[in-house]
Amino acid sequence: MADSVSVTLPDGSPRSLPQGATVADLAASIGSRLAKAAVAGTIDGAEVDLATPWSTGPRCPS
Repeated sequence: MADSVSVTLPDGSPRSLPQGATVADLAASIGSRLAKAAVAGTIDGAEVDLATPWSTGPRCPS
């Protein structure tokens, strides 16, 4: 099992997060203002709760 997951952001840049990281953790890694303002996320085109954990390879839509 990998120690981290890789997520591709809308601009194509990759972001590495620890295994078990959530959508809220991704928002916080981008910026504290985004983390405070976020109410949901999108993984592979599906709207998800901020507590949803990432798995390897998902994309945030543009």
